[in-house]
Amino acid sequence: MDIKIKIIFIAFIIVSQLGCDVMDKTKLKIYNFSQDTVFCIVTTDPFFSDVKRSPLEQSQTVIGSDTAFILNNNLLFPGDSSLFASYDWRYLINTSNSKKITIYFFKYKTLKSKSWEEIREKSIYDKKIILNIEALDACNWIVNYK
Repeated sequence: MDIKIKIIFIAFIIVSQLGCDVMDKTKLKIYNFSQDTVFCIVTTDPFFSDVKRSPLEQSQTVIGSDTAFILNNNLLFPGDSSLFASYDWRYLINTSNSKKITIYFFKYKTLKSKSWEEIREKSIYDKKIILNIEALDACNWIVNYK
């Protein structure tokens, strides 16, 4: 091979490696195996009181008297799943006070029957899952809601 071609090839490999994203590519996947439509909040805080808007408000547009859902990864229909990507889940968890993530699940009917203020003040949710990195690694970063 000609020396110029070798140099160009090596330079190309070096430049392409420098451009690679070195962040953690771990993704959290949540499956909804229940018969209910659910919304979830993933947080490193042990409470969700800092979430000012209901997941329902963040996930719907109203057209006349009908409700049409728009794309939102917090919304999980029965049998659905969603991928929660972060630039670095491990970093977020390790630098948090709790060293864990908490996933709060809210059934659609819960969000429709109570105000978000009441839900936040009384810490109302349908299910809560708390996981540290070891538990997430053990389940391959897949969480099942049943």
